[in-house]
Amino acid sequence: MKNGQILTVSSKNKADLHEMEHIVIKGEFNPKAKAIFEWMFDIYSDPELGVMTKETCVHFIRGCTGDDVKISDNRISGIFS
Repeated sequence: MKNGQILTVSSKNKADLHEMEHIVIKGEFNPKAKAIFEWMFDIYSDPELGVMTKETCVHFIRGCTGDDVKISDNRISGIFS
């Protein structure tokens, strides 16, 4: 992530969002937000490489949005540019 980058967060449980109104507080991730991002990273990163690849990022976006994403999608290109 880049400094100043805007994150869009949604949840089926609106109570969760209220508790995480501020994702970054004084330059540090809100502990709940950090736990969620780490959990998502663990699920969608390549276990052998320990990083998210273009392929695993496709699975991440499909899992979050339900979109039929391909590696050539602009969202993938933007993340890895």
